[in-house]
Amino acid sequence: MAIASPFELADINGTNGTVIQGVSGSSNFALDVSGVGDINRDGRDDFVLTEKSLSRAYVFFGNANGIPNNLNVNALGANGYRIIGPSGSNSATGGLFFWSNSTTSTQLATLSPGLGLTSSNFVVTA
Repeated sequence: MAIASPFELADINGTNGTVIQGVSGSSNFALDVSGVGDINRDGRDDFVLTEKSLSRAYVFFGNANGIPNNLNVNALGANGYRIIGPSGSNSATGGLFFWSNSTTSTQLATLSPGLGLTSSNFVVTA
């Protein structure tokens, strides 16, 4: 598909892009974006957005039809899930690392610099 120049964000309709709604009032939504490969093992690449001010990360699943337009992080349903860190920790945003250690699981690790603990991290297994 050819992209017109200039591209107007108001023209996003689900076939030429996707709008993802963050939490109202958050100024740090999607400052970090990372591809994570196929974390849910459905054959489609997935990605993560972080929200530093709320200590959250959002995992979005890819699918055969692309990503639905106008996703809301508070109502992901089958489109993904939220990872909620300790309040005020910024734990979802210190760094994101993904790896697959077998044919049955994928891990997501987040560094947690805001906790004030040495080498703090969280690992989520999908």
